[in-house]
Amino acid sequence: MPIGNEYDIVKSVTNHFESEGFLVISKAPKQSMSGTSEFGVMIDEDEGVLRPDVVAARWTSRGSVESIAIECKQSGSVSKSLRHALGQAAMYQTAFDQVYVATETVGAPSRLASVLRDLGIGHFAVDVSRRTPERRVEPTNVSRFFDPVVNLEQVAGRLLMFLGFKDAMNISSKDTRYGLTHSPVRDANGFIEGGYIAKDMGHQVQLNCWYDIQRRQARFGVNVESVGAFRHILSAGNLKALKTRVQDLGDFEVNLKKDPVPGRAGQKDVVILPSVSCTAVNVHQLEQEISNVMGMKGWRPHLGIQKTILEPQQGLPTRDAFVQVIRQESKRLDPVIGILLGRL
Repeated sequence: MPIGNEYDIVKSVTNHFESEGFLVISKAPKQSMSGTSEFGVMIDEDEGVLRPDVVAARWTSRGSVESIAIECKQSGSVSKSLRHALGQAAMYQTAFDQVYVATETVGAPSRLASVLRDLGIGHFAVDVSRRTPERRVEPTNVSRFFDPVVNLEQVAGRLLMFLGFKDAMNISSKDTRYGLTHSPVRDANGFIEGGYIAKDMGHQVQLNCWYDIQRRQARFGVNVESVGAFRHILSAGNLKALKTRVQDLGDFEVNLKKDPVPGRAGQKDVVILPSVSCTAVNVHQLEQEISNVMGMKGWRPHLGIQKTILEPQQGLPTRDAFVQVIRQESKRLDPVIGILLGRL
């Protein structure tokens, strides 16, 4: 029986790369992380944001990031599927180290294989009965179309953040408290692709990394969204203790937003207090604004304490160096997290 749709091909390719130790971002269920498939790149403004069906990443032996994009197509035959996938796959070669197209195996082997080899694009054919991928064409590692700046700022930096945070926080495939999301954020100018990965410390207090693709930087810190945690912060003595711990952080910044409670469709986050240095934060104003938001029906406070830990344009660190940075900064946040979780 032929594969029913492209999603079956996506699942097969996802399983294949996970079995080889890659962190995989796709629409299919994954073992390594949970999250959505929104990993977009902007190659050409006229084309807008492009999103490969599957993105796979892992560390190289040198501690750098290996990135792979796979475009999946199911159009009734191998040749038709390849023709439909080639345009997007060729665009991905600008941003990713390797690029594949993945198709069903219906029909005779395609004569387009020589075209793929010439372009440096690999080909996976998915078995129609077992749904296992067969690598028919090997891709070129870093094709002649590769743009190192696009890769650095839009792909490698973001994937390094995901992989490094996962390793630093000891995230395992069996621990469902961790999430990986790539949902785009809309602003007046359209889409801004980002990335977010978090570890839940309990009671909606999260250590997290956020990649801002517009500013080309990754930020690390703690997010608080729990009403219970805010009630604890505002109780006697805790705010003073939090003030001391926050000001000790020095190079971190504090910001406060109000978020719509889950289920309020169409509502957007609202910035209450823009980011300010931890050494300059007005704790009494922060207390008042948190109290105000907690009194608003349908809204909840969202406190962030963050700092920039990665700016790809200045060069990417190795795996070990970046993991060490996250672990060091996480340790600095331990006293603040202890207060937020009620461990004074």
